[in-house]
Amino acid sequence: MPQHILSAQLASTAERRQVTALAYDLVGSTRLAERLDPEDMHELLQGFHRMCTAAVEEFGGKVNRYIGDGGMAYFGYPTTYENAAERAIQAGLAIIERCAHLSHAEYSGRIALSVRVGIATSKVVAGDMAGDRGFGTDEVVGIAPHLAARLQSAAAPNSVLVSEATRRLVGTMFRFGHRQDLQLAGFSQLQQAWTVLRARRPQTRFEGFHSRGDTPFLGRDAELAVIADRWQRVQNRQGQTILLTGDPGIGKSRVAAEIRASLGHDAALVLSFQCSPLHVSTPLHPVKASLERALLMRTGRLHHLPKGRLSRLLNLPVPPMPDAASILMGVLFPHQEGGIEAKPHDNAEQIKEETFTTLLEIIARLTGRGPLLMIVEDVQWIDPSSLELLDRLICKIVDLPVLLTATARPTFTALESSDTRHLTRIELLPLTENAATALVEHIAGSSHVPAAELERIIDRSEGNPFFLEELTRTFLDQKETKDREPSMGHSGELPISLMDVLSARLDQSGPGKQIAQVASAIGRRFPHSLLQQATQLDEEELNAGLTRLYERGVIAPEHDVPEHSYSFRHALLQQCAYDSMVKATRQKIHRRLAHILEAASAEPEILARHYTEAGMPLEAIAQLRLAGRRAALRSANLEAVDLLTRALSLCNELEPGQERNETELDICLAFGPLLISTVGPGADEVQELYRRAIALSDSRPTDKRRFTAYWGWWRTAPDFKAMRERADQLSTIVQDLADPHLALQAHHCQWATLFMLGEQERCCEHIKEGLALYDAVEHRHDAILYGGHDPKVCGLGEQALSLWLQGYPRRSLAIIKACARHAATLDHLASKTHFEEAELNLLHYHRDVESVKGRAARMLHFAEKLSFRDIAAKAEIFGGWAASLSGDLTEGIASIERGLETQRIIGTQEDFPAYLEMLAEACALGGEFSRGLEAIEEAISIANETGLRYWIAEILRRKGDLLSSLGRKEEALRCYDEAIAAAKSQNANALLLRAATSRATALADTDLRATGISLLKTALARIPEATPTRDKAVAMDLLARLR
Repeated sequence: MPQHILSAQLASTAERRQVTALAYDLVGSTRLAERLDPEDMHELLQGFHRMCTAAVEEFGGKVNRYIGDGGMAYFGYPTTYENAAERAIQAGLAIIERCAHLSHAEYSGRIALSVRVGIATSKVVAGDMAGDRGFGTDEVVGIAPHLAARLQSAAAPNSVLVSEATRRLVGTMFRFGHRQDLQLAGFSQLQQAWTVLRARRPQTRFEGFHSRGDTPFLGRDAELAVIADRWQRVQNRQGQTILLTGDPGIGKSRVAAEIRASLGHDAALVLSFQCSPLHVSTPLHPVKASLERALLMRTGRLHHLPKGRLSRLLNLPVPPMPDAASILMGVLFPHQEGGIEAKPHDNAEQIKEETFTTLLEIIARLTGRGPLLMIVEDVQWIDPSSLELLDRLICKIVDLPVLLTATARPTFTALESSDTRHLTRIELLPLTENAATALVEHIAGSSHVPAAELERIIDRSEGNPFFLEELTRTFLDQKETKDREPSMGHSGELPISLMDVLSARLDQSGPGKQIAQVASAIGRRFPHSLLQQATQLDEEELNAGLTRLYERGVIAPEHDVPEHSYSFRHALLQQCAYDSMVKATRQKIHRRLAHILEAASAEPEILARHYTEAGMPLEAIAQLRLAGRRAALRSANLEAVDLLTRALSLCNELEPGQERNETELDICLAFGPLLISTVGPGADEVQELYRRAIALSDSRPTDKRRFTAYWGWWRTAPDFKAMRERADQLSTIVQDLADPHLALQAHHCQWATLFMLGEQERCCEHIKEGLALYDAVEHRHDAILYGGHDPKVCGLGEQALSLWLQGYPRRSLAIIKACARHAATLDHLASKTHFEEAELNLLHYHRDVESVKGRAARMLHFAEKLSFRDIAAKAEIFGGWAASLSGDLTEGIASIERGLETQRIIGTQEDFPAYLEMLAEACALGGEFSRGLEAIEEAISIANETGLRYWIAEILRRKGDLLSSLGRKEEALRCYDEAIAAAKSQNANALLLRAATSRATALADTDLRATGISLLKTALARIPEATPTRDKAVAMDLLARLR
C-alpha cells in the first residue's frame, strides 16, 4: 500500500504539536494611508510583507496569513525545529531591523516605518481543520496565535514582546527587559510578557541555557579519566582528538564545560567553537562566530579594523604571518571589500585553500605558547567548509600539543574516514539510577519530591540529564501552582522544553513519522509483523520508513526477542509521537490494533488498553474483567485490583441504564474480595464498594448476585454483633434461592462469625454442615467472590482453632494438617496464606515459640513482597510475640506495635483484642506491667464494643496476672473469676484451664488453697483429650504442690 494511503488511514491531517507563533503589524498604517496615494500605499504594504516574509523564512518559519498591514507566522509548523522559539525571536528582531532599513532605502527617510512583534508558544492542533482541505489553508488552533496577536498589540513600536513560555525556551540566548504582567483582551488571567532587548553571543549553546554550577556534575568519572589520559599525551606533543557522542540532552556540552574548567588552567589557550542549526550553509560559521565574540569582547562592537590592530586585538602569533590579518578579516566580513586581497588569478577554491592554510598555521604557531585546548560543539550542524577544515585539523595536530574535543549526536558520521590514530570516540551513556536520583534531589533542593514521583521521573527520563532536569522542574512548577501534590502520572504531559527537541527528530524522519505514530500506539516496543498489519504498507515501504526512523535516532532494533521487533530509543520519543496525533486519529489506530490483536488471541490486558484508547469502554471492561479474573486465580491480587479499578472507572463512560448497572455490579462483586485482601475489610474504599453493590442488587431480589453482594456486606460489618445479624440475613436469603452452592457460603458466614463471638460448638456445627456441601471442582474458584479464600481452607482452619479452645489439642493438630494438605492442592496464594494464618494462630495457642518465629518470618517475607499489608501486620505481631518470649523484648514489643498500628490504619479489627493480649504478655516479661495493663484495657474495650469474645477469657486472665504483679491481689482474683466464667460460657475448656491455674496459683499461700485445688480438678476434668500439653503439665504440677 503506498505511503499516501497510510496518510489516509490516519484520517485527519491535523496534528497536535508545539508551535511558536509570531504576529507582526505595521504601526500607524492609517496615518500612512492618509499621506500616500493608494497605489503607493499598496506598494509599501507589499514591500513590507515581502520583507517580513523573507525574515521569517530565513529563520525557518512560515507566514500563514496576511491580515491587512500585519501577518501571522509559525515556527514549528509545518516543519519542527528544536529551537523554534529562538528562531522566532531572531526573525522578530530581523523584522524590526529591516523595517528601519526599508524606511531609509525605499523612502530616503521620508517615511519612518515602525513595526510591533508579538511571539508566544503553546501546544496547538495544526493542519487541515476540515479534514478535506476545505479551508484552503492550514489552520493552527490553540493559545499561541491568539496570545501572539495580543502581545503584538501591547508591544511598543519597534519592539518584540514574548510570552513567558517562549522566554523560558530560549534560556539566556537573549537579553530581556523587566517582566510585564499584562491583562490582555480575551484572557482571564494576567499574562507574563518580556521585551527582547538584543541577542546575546554566548560562547556555546550550553552556556546560553545553563549557568555552570546549576546542577552537580555526576556519573562521568570514567569518561573524564579517559580525557585526562589524552591530555597527558598532549603534553608529550601527541595531539589528540576526542569525539563525544550521545543523544540530545545526554550531557555532551556539560562534559565539554567540565573539560574547559578542569584542563583550561593547564592550557596555554582555550579556543571554543559553536556550530549552529541556523547556519548549516554559512561557510566557516563556527570560526566567524568565535572571531566575532573575541572582537566584541575587546572593542564592544563589530567593525572593520586595520590589519595591524586586528592582529594585536586577536593576539595572533609573532613573528607576524603574511596575510593572516587579511584572511581573518575576510572570514569576519566576507561580503565587504578589503577582506582577502585577491589577486587576478585567484579563484574561490584558491581563496578557500589560502584561508585553510592560514587558519591551520595560526593553530600550529599558537602551540609555541604551550598546549592548546580546542572544543567544537554540535558538529552535527557543521557547515561543509568547516567540516573540511576540521578534518584537516585532525590530521594537522597529530604531532602538536593540541587536544581537540568535538561533540556530536549519534547520527553524525562525517568523521568516520578521518585519521583515527589519535582519535578517541566516547559515547555518553545514560546516568545510573543513583546518579539520576542525586540529580533530581539536588534540583528539588528543599522541595519534597514524593518517592512515587521520583520513581516516575527517573523512569521516564531513562538517565538523560536534560530530561531529568526538565521533568523535575515541571513537577516543581506544578507543585508551586497547586495546593495538592501534583503528579506526572503514568505518562504526563511533556514539558514544553522537550517538545521541540523530540518533535524535530520525528519530523526529520519524513514519511517515517506516520509509521512512528502508529508504532507509538502499539507501545514502546513493537513487532514488525503487527506494525505491518496496522499500517497496511508493503514490506519495501515499511522497511524504508523504519530505516529512516533508525537513521534519525528514533527507533532501534530489538535483539533479545524471538520476533523481529523494534523499540523507541526513548520512552519520551514514543510519547511525543503518540501525543502528536489528535484524538480521532489515535482512536482509529487503537480500534484497528484491537481487532488485529483479538483475532490473534492476544492477552486481555493488552486488548483492554487498545479498546480503552479506542473509546470502546464496554469492550475494554470485558477484557479488564477477564484479565482481573486470571490474575485473581494466580493470586496476583495487586494486579487484579489494578485491573478491576480501571474496569470500574470505565463504567462512568457507559450510557446510564440496565446494561451499565449490570456491568458495574459484576465488577463490584469480583472486586470486593480482592480489595479486602489488600487493604482489609474496614477500609473506606471497601465499605463504599459494597454499599454500591447492595444498592445495585436490591432491585433484583431473585438474582443470585444479590447474595454475593450481601456476603461482601457481611464481610465488611463494623463489628461482630452486626456480623451476626447480617449472617442471619444471608441464611434467610439463601433459603429463598435454594442453591446448595450459596448455602455453603451462608454456613461460611456463620462459622466465621460464631467463632469470633466465642460460640464454638455452634461454629463447629456450621463447619460440618457447610463442608458437607463442598465440591472440590465446583467450589475451587469461590475465593474470587467470597472472602478471597477457599471455603474449605477457612472451615478446616477455623475448626482446628475451635477444637483447641474446646480442649481437643490433638484433634486440632490433625485438622490443621488436613487443612495444609487441602491448601497444597490449590493454585491460589491467598487461600494458602489463609491456612498459614490459621496455623500461626494454632501454634500460638500451643505456645510453640520457635515454630511461631519461623512461620511469622516466612509470612512477613512474602506478604511484603506481594504488598499484603494486613498479612504483613499479622506476621509482625506474631513474630514480635515470639521474639519477646525468646528474650528480645525491645524488638519484639516494637514489632507487635508496628503490626497493631498498621491494622489500625487499614481498619482491620478481627483478632485485635487477642493481639493486644500478646502485647500485654510481652510487656509483662519486660516488667512493664502498667503498659501491659493499658493494652489489656483496650482489648477488653474493643471486645465489648465489637462482640469479639473468643479470647476474652485469656484477656481477663492476663489482666489478673498483671494486677497481681502490681500487688493488686483482690482485683486480680476478680479478674480470674471473670475469666473462668467467660471460658465456661463458651465451652473454651483450654482457656478455662489457664484461668483456673492462675486462680489456684494466687490462692496457693492462702486459706483458700482447697478452692484452688477444686478449680484445677474441675478444669482438668473438662479437657476431653488425654493428650499431654504444656498447660496440662503446669496445672498438674501445681495441683501436686497444693495437695
